[in-house]
Amino acid sequence: MDKHYYFIVEPTGDEDGPYILAEIAKKLAEGSVSPEASLLKVGETRGTPIREVVSALAALPPPPPPARKPHGTQPYTPIPVAVPVMAEASAPVALQPYVPPMPQLAPPPRPHRRWPYAAGVAALALGGIAVLGLRGGKEAHVESAMVRVSTPTGTGAGFMIDGPDSDVYVATANHVVDRGERVLVERDVEITDKRHYVEAYPETEIVAADPDADLAIIRIKNVDASRFHRLKLAKEPQKDARISSYGYPGSSLVKHAGLMSKDGKVLSLVMFPAYDERYARIVRENAVDGLLISTDIEPGFSGGPTTNEAGEVVGVNVTKDHAHIGQNGAISVVALRALLDKVKPASAHTDPKPEDIVALLNRVQTEYLLLPVEERGRVRESEFLSAGDLPTLRSFVGEIRREERNADTAFLPKQHLSGQAALGMYFARLPGKLLETYRAPSVAEPLAACDASNRRLAGFLGELDHDQQHALASVTACDELAMRPLAWDLAAATLQWDGHEKQYTVTKLDRMDDEGNTFRASVRITGAASLIELWIGMDRGTPRLKLFDPTGNLYAIASPRNVSTSALQGTWVMKRPRVTDAIDKDAEVEGEETLAISIGDEHKVSIRHVLTQKFFQVGKKSSAFACSRKATIETGVVQSFSGLLENGVVTALPEKELEPTGADAGSCVSNHRADRIVAVKLTGDQLTLYRTDGVGFPETVQFTKQ
Repeated sequence: MDKHYYFIVEPTGDEDGPYILAEIAKKLAEGSVSPEASLLKVGETRGTPIREVVSALAALPPPPPPARKPHGTQPYTPIPVAVPVMAEASAPVALQPYVPPMPQLAPPPRPHRRWPYAAGVAALALGGIAVLGLRGGKEAHVESAMVRVSTPTGTGAGFMIDGPDSDVYVATANHVVDRGERVLVERDVEITDKRHYVEAYPETEIVAADPDADLAIIRIKNVDASRFHRLKLAKEPQKDARISSYGYPGSSLVKHAGLMSKDGKVLSLVMFPAYDERYARIVRENAVDGLLISTDIEPGFSGGPTTNEAGEVVGVNVTKDHAHIGQNGAISVVALRALLDKVKPASAHTDPKPEDIVALLNRVQTEYLLLPVEERGRVRESEFLSAGDLPTLRSFVGEIRREERNADTAFLPKQHLSGQAALGMYFARLPGKLLETYRAPSVAEPLAACDASNRRLAGFLGELDHDQQHALASVTACDELAMRPLAWDLAAATLQWDGHEKQYTVTKLDRMDDEGNTFRASVRITGAASLIELWIGMDRGTPRLKLFDPTGNLYAIASPRNVSTSALQGTWVMKRPRVTDAIDKDAEVEGEETLAISIGDEHKVSIRHVLTQKFFQVGKKSSAFACSRKATIETGVVQSFSGLLENGVVTALPEKELEPTGADAGSCVSNHRADRIVAVKLTGDQLTLYRTDGVGFPETVQFTKQ
């Protein structure tokens, strides 16, 4: 029986788990799992459709009943999932029936060894992969405090430390757990040389994180720390001290996937820069206490401890130091102590106050919205957005990027709209400006270069890889570059940002769940016609802005926006100054557009759009245009639309075909193409028109009232 843990990923994107296969088989038989769902092994990124393994699942024996709670008033401590394993060192691993350990039966002590490493191996319950067993002295103490930290998309190491209360706390690397996904902590417990089990703790929460130092601290909920050995923290690291670095090597170059240690020494004490992994750039020099070490830190060691000869932690492993030509590094225990000091006991949880929400909104405005567009990418989205939103945001960004490349008007055949056009009109329904950061040249140009490079790479690797895994990874890497600017544009829409500095007042704050993790705030924003409803998530005791509701829809789409009909109705004008014509360089052109908007019963809207252009022949080759034999021509188009005003936005479709207008319309044809769909909304004191011919992303035009 496979003892691995799997997440159940439904077609809707919802995740459940982790579970062993026997538990999943039971759920499938009960009908609580969709046959169209997929199984995603903890630590992996590619799932397996359940329908491909349904017959194998049906043949599995049922899981055992849960352990019985003790009677009386004694508090119940959840028993971790455990899988006993019997194996010979030279034989394949044979997984025994699933039997949770009794809580009162502690594993017997290991026999004392004089040598630091035993020649034998203990088989970890990972499908027959052998694990190097550590033995005796300091190594045994470190081994008993080590854990593997896993999410659906990655795995790293961690270690238990003392926290501010009796709960279990685990230190690890922030990049292992910073994607907002469920975090599973696993611990290998050895009973004898040939028998051991794996404890799994899925009920966890991140209670502190420092992205600059790449450190995070996890709390395992409702588990008493006295059951476990915790590593002591050294006062500070010492240059030239002998050290050992621990981790779970995960590269394809190692034979064993279990715990491993590497001996070395501290080469020097340094200051590391704060590094932005997504954009591969240094954010701030000399930001974090660190140490260069001689041990080779490889994938899977991230988050593990580097200890001195007394077994005390002197550093937390990172992969490579970006400031010293890729040398091996560890974040100093000094930085870990500073982060640990910020962790509050679980009993100290308090609800946010209205002034805390105002402080959050002011920070979003000051540290992002008021910055020039080209500087906004330096702010990490995790600084202000709820961590629980990040997986949904990542999936949402992937969908946006796919449709952005879709120019086929069969995407919405009834309206003759491509994926690009439909995507743009969807975003036009949001308050504020349309993807101001994401579509800025400082973002769009690097993204286009990334896409072009990866198309070439994917084309080459695709010939070697029939499953197209490399091609998919290439696309995903570019999507990561798009995530931050899109996150901030969605945050701006959620706050109904129109480009002007705001004042915020929270008039009401409601707790929306029993745990105190989600709150709803009624906020008065200067310039808004009505109160705005914002949703707040609590991360590490700090309020963060939520973008998505529990079903994955944007709050900003449904956010109430009361717009009076009188504010929209009337005639709106946009004038274009005289400039060189983009097509005919020997001509100049000036133009004017008007929108006449009227609103009737049931918010039905009529729009009449008139575009006029005047062309002037200024070149030396000819003094007249070929279409009219005149030096000046006037042409244009008229198009009428009808639609509805919903939540502050008018979406309208053409009523008639495009009609030419102007003195020379009979002989000279305007190059303006008919619009397949338009959207209109107020942005401050201006009217914004979004229009598309059905193929490309909508053009944005600003009008002022006449």
